[in-house]
Amino acid sequence: GNLLTQVNANGVTETSEWYKAEGEDGCPADPQGFVRNLKRKTVTPAKSDYGNAPTLQTRYTYSELPSLIDREKWLAIENETLMQIRTGNELELTTTTYAYFNDPGNPFEHGRKRLDEVAHKGNVTATHYSYRMARYARTDEPVLHTDIEIVGFDDSATKPVRKRHTLMHSMFNGEPLLNRDDSDVEIAYEYDLLSRVTKETVAPNTAYEASRSYTYRLTNAAGQQALQTACDVKGVTTTTWLDGFNRPIKEARQDADAPGFNPNDEPRLTYEATYNNREQLISETVIDWEGPKNVPLTSLLRYDDWGEQRCVVRADGVEEHEVTDPIHQTTTQWLEVEGKDATGKTVTANNLFDKPDSIKRYAKGVDPTAPGAVAYSEHLYRYDGMGRTAEEHDPMGNRTAYEYDAFDRMVKTVLPDYYEVEREYAPHSTEDLPTRISVGGIELGTQEFDGLDRMTASTTGGRRSEYTFDPGQSQPKSVLRPSGVTTDYVYRPELGEDPEQRIAVESTAVFTYDQQNARLRKTQEVDENGITHVLEREYFSTGELKSERRGAANEEPYVMHYQYSRQARLLNYIDVLGQHQTYTYNPRAQLIETRLGNTHSTFTYDDLARVKSIRTVDGDQVLETTIAYDDYGREVLRTFDFGQGVIQTLAQTYDEADRLTHRMLQQGSDLLRDETYAYDERGRLVDYRCEGSECPVDPYGKTIIGQLFGFDEKDNLTYLETTFDGGRHSIYFEYNNEDPCQLSALDNELSPPRPGDPDYPPRIDFNYDANGNLLNDEAGRLLGYDSLSRLISVSALSGESLGDYQYDALDILSGSGSDSGNERRFYQNGDLVNLVKGADSSTFVRAEGVVLAEHQEGASPKSLLLAADDKSSVLHELGHGERLDLAYTPYGYSVGGEGALGYNGEQREVRDGRYLLGKGYRALNSTLMRFESPDSLSPFGKGGMNGYAYVAGNPVGYTDPTGHLKLKLFALLMFSGVGEAGQAAGQGAARTSRSVLQGASRTAGQATNAASSTVGASDDLLSGFTMTTTRGSSTFGATTSVAQQTGSRGVSSISSAPVPSMPGPSRATPAVNYAPQQSRQAVAQTKPGPAIPAPKPPKPLSTKEFNKLGLFDRQRYLDRGGIDPTTGMPAPKKKSNWMDVPKESARFREQP
Repeated sequence: GNLLTQVNANGVTETSEWYKAEGEDGCPADPQGFVRNLKRKTVTPAKSDYGNAPTLQTRYTYSELPSLIDREKWLAIENETLMQIRTGNELELTTTTYAYFNDPGNPFEHGRKRLDEVAHKGNVTATHYSYRMARYARTDEPVLHTDIEIVGFDDSATKPVRKRHTLMHSMFNGEPLLNRDDSDVEIAYEYDLLSRVTKETVAPNTAYEASRSYTYRLTNAAGQQALQTACDVKGVTTTTWLDGFNRPIKEARQDADAPGFNPNDEPRLTYEATYNNREQLISETVIDWEGPKNVPLTSLLRYDDWGEQRCVVRADGVEEHEVTDPIHQTTTQWLEVEGKDATGKTVTANNLFDKPDSIKRYAKGVDPTAPGAVAYSEHLYRYDGMGRTAEEHDPMGNRTAYEYDAFDRMVKTVLPDYYEVEREYAPHSTEDLPTRISVGGIELGTQEFDGLDRMTASTTGGRRSEYTFDPGQSQPKSVLRPSGVTTDYVYRPELGEDPEQRIAVESTAVFTYDQQNARLRKTQEVDENGITHVLEREYFSTGELKSERRGAANEEPYVMHYQYSRQARLLNYIDVLGQHQTYTYNPRAQLIETRLGNTHSTFTYDDLARVKSIRTVDGDQVLETTIAYDDYGREVLRTFDFGQGVIQTLAQTYDEADRLTHRMLQQGSDLLRDETYAYDERGRLVDYRCEGSECPVDPYGKTIIGQLFGFDEKDNLTYLETTFDGGRHSIYFEYNNEDPCQLSALDNELSPPRPGDPDYPPRIDFNYDANGNLLNDEAGRLLGYDSLSRLISVSALSGESLGDYQYDALDILSGSGSDSGNERRFYQNGDLVNLVKGADSSTFVRAEGVVLAEHQEGASPKSLLLAADDKSSVLHELGHGERLDLAYTPYGYSVGGEGALGYNGEQREVRDGRYLLGKGYRALNSTLMRFESPDSLSPFGKGGMNGYAYVAGNPVGYTDPTGHLKLKLFALLMFSGVGEAGQAAGQGAARTSRSVLQGASRTAGQATNAASSTVGASDDLLSGFTMTTTRGSSTFGATTSVAQQTGSRGVSSISSAPVPSMPGPSRATPAVNYAPQQSRQAVAQTKPGPAIPAPKPPKPLSTKEFNKLGLFDRQRYLDRGGIDPTTGMPAPKKKSNWMDVPKESARFREQP
């Protein structure tokens, strides 16, 4: 009855071979005479014309152990070896050796796992286990005390590389009672008699103790309803009512932020759900709170005859359709309004791996099933025999190919221009720990990892950084930067992984966190003049920022106040000048008006809940912007009405890959600007043309007719040819430094020649500091940086100061200075909102990601209404009846206007035209068309392979507000057929994203993203090139609400706290490796949402059953939530390369 061969529907074959009952080499005779011990299991890929998927085989050997009683011995797995099988060749990949306690005289330990050693390429990582009986003082019960010690392959007496972990499990029911790590941080659990969690406590019996408690009630009388409650660390209780099938039907939460809150007050309703007689969820209502007012947002769900969800009718009335044909394996998606198609349709054809073979888009009104129906675009995918993406062809026919190793890690990417990107990985591990990356054979960077998978060194362009750790800790205690300067860090493990102190050369930053929920409460830093700068924050119970105080110890602090709805819609904001900006929403939770002083803006929406018009009024000034979209959600027309009959139109055209190819600005019949764009195979802008009376000028004052761009394989700009009336200017860029992405010089060439022209020096050489920061720019200005690579000064070649910059402890650009005085900068949700310079100030009015107006107070007060394009680049400033028109080169150069905002809505530095992106993270030089400092997320992470390149060479289709990674202009999932409207306001009842309650929001994909990838390497590295290794979740397919997403033990794990745009890791923050452990935030955050049971894990296996599983089956069991019987723990979360992942923590969240 043992399974021998299984041929899966996708063609993958699994073959099992079993040891004979009488025994063979590698396995003694079975004690009971059964054939049941797996000898080898082979996984053979399906036939495929693409890729080279390996055949993998897992081999097992067994040893005998005596039983506790005088009976037969029993068998235990001794070795497990993973082999890669190729014709005539076998390659050993990993070998795991197991050892067990063998002492029948000690029944408690006998037979338990004592050791496992994993050998990979000759490097052995050992895990030691020890057990003892103990008594748990907290509950006074006997426990199994397990100590686990991981010893890295590079462990030594002088440099220990090991980590200890302690577990305590109840001897009564096997439930975990205590989890303690190397930092002595404990998580304790308490249960009721039915083994339900009643309390979780972090850092018990310390000053940092934080607990979350739960209660449960069943029915014992008529009229009662089963319910459970969750009380968070701040004492706020959420109650969930359940029906007879244990499904959430209602939820209420205490309104802890209400004035005069009393814990005995009746909780307020937050969620309701109804089901039909087929046990299908048919409606969800999320109740938002605007002060005392309830705002219900209801979504309806519909199903097909197969019981699959086919439609969600959102709270705004838009119908999201997703129809699955299980026979032809296609999924068709589109939007409807009142039963009529409102968008084009997207058809995804899936293969037997349940992954898309093709994704086609059709224009509105075209029936994809009709004979002869012509698709607007098609994206193709090809897979190897294990279902990994081997090739993809974008709608323009550009091919990208991928190769993987036996552990599904990407080792090679062949780009559309045939350059190859190669990655190598740590030799001791099968995890995604890249150690080398190269493109076209040129090395871009290397990384080193120790036996605990912690990065100990990284080198980019010859710049080496080193990280040191305390024994067993996952956070570096010091970072030695390429400059030779060391930054030290001090942590409070009980409060998480963020530093409590950062000790740099110039100053020491101190961070204070809430002792219960670990949110950042205060920062202090002493500057070089001895002045202490302080930041203090307060939060609402739902996690949103309530107030923020900033200032120096010797001055009156600047204070900002916020008011949010329960679903994190901003209702009111008071800035540092005491000005109130209010936000008003309609019953669909769409923003319809915002006011600040005399300025107010009103919003209207089209049938798909996208912004249709914005009308801004300030006194007698009026500016109205109207927006139109095409069948695929792309903006195609923007109309500016300046009043008095003056109307301009901005029309846009795209190609099948959603790249902007043509943009025309007109006023009536007058052509102002007609721009065309062309791209190479990798999507980089290579040709720009402009006609009309308002074309942009280059940095030398010449009106541009056309520009040609050339790139190398590393996305370096190699030449720029600018054509203007009467001549041509060519720039040749050189990269001769050790860092192949570092601009070393440029040569200017004019046609016709102009010898001695000071505007065009024949050659400019560039210098860099040891950390890779540019020290001189194209105008001869000198740039200065601190030890954390923050730009702190700009000066003339003569040494005359042109200005300086100051930063707070969070590395946010908080001020600047010049001969005319010091300027303070303030932000709200990551956007610049106030500039204060003595008696002068500027206030920026924004809403829904749109710049609306700028108020200037002081010596020359004025109000400017701002007309911007879809990238928020300010095109027109309207003030006092006058209009100033602006134009930008593709990389953002402009002569500037009267206001502070310019390209992409960012602040333009008046003194030199730079853009300090990411609230000062690093400077974009629009003349050199690149960053002046390298990105900490490059070359291995999401910053892309080139740490200096701006948006990988496509400034037309992407922006980079954080200075870290490019963001597509409009996020459009190819398979949704919907643009920014795809996640419009009001659908919150059927979605977890908070943005759905904030007006016309954005989907999270790119035009080429067919599905999510389990191989993050390509997306991180190449950004514009994607692969499909798993079927992505549909834009419309989510029926699970906030309430239904639950964490461990059925405790809701979705927080109502906002998720602001995060800038990613600060360059001043140590790179940290997220070791698989339970973080404090997982327990401490407020967790509204019905607390329903999590999906059931698989049936628990005994140690013997578990050890019999092969590598793949074992991993599948653990991935489904199964408990490893050898440790009593679920599988640790899959590790990420911690330099690739933006750090989500209090340090980098909620920064206004």
